[in-house]
Amino acid sequence: MKRQLMAKLAEWKDSPQRKPLVLDGARQTGKTWLAQEFGHTHFKHLAYVSLQDNEAMKTLFEGSLLPERLIPGIALAAGTKIDPNDTLIVLDEVQEVPRAVESLKYFAENAPEYPIIATGSTLGITIHRNVSFPVGKVDILRLYPLTFREFLDACGQNELLQILDNADTDMMTVFHEKFMEYLKYYMVVGGMPEAVQTFVNTYPGVDFSAITRIQAAIERGYRSDFSKYPDDMPQGFPLRLAQLWDSLPRQLSHENKKFAYNAIKKGARGREYDLAIQRLQDSSLVTKIPRVQTVEYPLAIFEDQSAFKLFVLDVGLLREMSGIAPQVILNGDEVFRTAKGALAEQLICQELIAAGFTPYYWTDTNATHELDFIIQLADKVMPIEVKAGTNLNATSLKYAIKKFGLPSAVRFSSLAPRHDGSIYDLPLYAVAVLNQQNI
Repeated sequence: MKRQLMAKLAEWKDSPQRKPLVLDGARQTGKTWLAQEFGHTHFKHLAYVSLQDNEAMKTLFEGSLLPERLIPGIALAAGTKIDPNDTLIVLDEVQEVPRAVESLKYFAENAPEYPIIATGSTLGITIHRNVSFPVGKVDILRLYPLTFREFLDACGQNELLQILDNADTDMMTVFHEKFMEYLKYYMVVGGMPEAVQTFVNTYPGVDFSAITRIQAAIERGYRSDFSKYPDDMPQGFPLRLAQLWDSLPRQLSHENKKFAYNAIKKGARGREYDLAIQRLQDSSLVTKIPRVQTVEYPLAIFEDQSAFKLFVLDVGLLREMSGIAPQVILNGDEVFRTAKGALAEQLICQELIAAGFTPYYWTDTNATHELDFIIQLADKVMPIEVKAGTNLNATSLKYAIKKFGLPSAVRFSSLAPRHDGSIYDLPLYAVAVLNQQNI
């Protein structure tokens, strides 16, 4: 299973300004596998140590954090000699030993020649009290679930993958139905590596109920984390986290997907749940998409902090959380009508994030018009509308183009690519071409 982040890791390895690397992300996104695969393929030796339930490592990091003391202990635990010229050090589940995170500062300052990667959950790495996160002393990469492009790669669909990589909209039109077939699979399976691997191993006789059980188990694992780090929680905090998490499918099924506190429970207020939202963000379980007050460059300075949308990390998990049966998506075009387009917007959101964009959204004052997403492409803003079907009515998009004098816009739908004046129509599977195509 190939991951696009491997190329970023290779760049990190060869960078003359290389610092210790923190590879973080939500649980079950494949961080351990990626770090180990990188070590096996780019180094002569791999010194891998898991800090999960590792009393020896806890004891090691209780003492001096100077690399000359730590390296012999890590080498002994990994069972390999550590040579800075050809050995990658991987400290896995680093959140279990908080001082191991702090030690990265000393590697950066005193032993920068040693390539070292610390992997762990986003929240666990940053939350511990009395431990200093080495700000400015580490490089950070975040691993997300597999994108649709990576899903195609895992499925061995090399021809489709090449069309995407070439941003070849003519060939997308030719093979549109094939693309849509695999997009439906992706909407069911999502990008969590275990679910994807199960799909790949059993295709074409896939037991989608088994994949749903895998997704449910991952979701239960996230729930179990809600009660972790109790010293950092106000009373009743795990319950509020669970209530917030449970509300997300309802929030995203509304026509207006602006986050509403009263959709959590009647009478809910921001002061009760804002910390819970931040905790889910810190865990990489949700993405917060802020509203902007106007569609102008640069978007960040026009952010309206009082309005936002929340999306989950993976479209397959959202499908499972919403109780949408795989057959509803796989049979016909129901995926694009289910839950008022929640899955379609979720797909576009996570694909934009994985492609390196920082999405926003916009509504006018009375919410008559809305842009589902807005991104920056080079020195311009690009409005994006997501259509959960074949009806390309774009009243809000055309209104925004005229109001803000925008030269172009993108509309994603289940149809093949086309160009309609200032609006570029792209299929839902083609987010990856935004960085490659002159729009």
